[in-house]
Amino acid sequence: MNSKKLISMILLLLLTLAMPFQANASGAATAEIPFAVKNASGTVVIEAVDGAPLPKQTEFEGVSTGKFEFSFTRPGEYYYKVYEKTGTEQGVTYDSIVYSVCIAVFSNNDGSLYSVTAVNVEDSSQKAEIVEFENTLAEPSEPIEPTEPTVPSAPTEPTSPDSPGTPPSTGDNSRLGLWILLMAFSLLGIAVVSIVYKSTAHTSEKKKQN
Repeated sequence: MNSKKLISMILLLLLTLAMPFQANASGAATAEIPFAVKNASGTVVIEAVDGAPLPKQTEFEGVSTGKFEFSFTRPGEYYYKVYEKTGTEQGVTYDSIVYSVCIAVFSNNDGSLYSVTAVNVEDSSQKAEIVEFENTLAEPSEPIEPTEPTVPSAPTEPTSPDSPGTPPSTGDNSRLGLWILLMAFSLLGIAVVSIVYKSTAHTSEKKKQN
């Protein structure tokens, strides 16, 4: 007999004296393994060891509490493993603890059966009061503080247009003076021609009269 079963048997003997047991007058012994899931619901599963009889329901999905219910018809020691499946919900770390459960069924003098249940953490002699799974929720991330809007820079003053410079000299003034001089000479020439013409005409009329 290995040390694990020896420890379980010692605990069962102590529990038999200290704990109430479940019995059935019809000759079958009943037993229950209640469990609880904290912080986030999960899926709890029970597995039989060495062909032990299984309960009515072997898996509870998405629950926070529940219990596995058994009915035994003969004395013996029956071993089970109870654990929580790893879920897929974001932000939840599921409890990885595994419980070893031993249900010992005894016979009374009258032939009726009763059971005693012992719960331990798997691969440990640590006795557990209840089958409990404690999931961990991720801390919510801190909200990002909005950045202060930048103040727009003041518009720059428009620059004054450059003063127009002195227009370049094109020589038009000197040409204007030349044209005036030519016009003056032309008028003078016309006047002289007119005077000469009138004088000649007047002399011709006098000769005709004589």
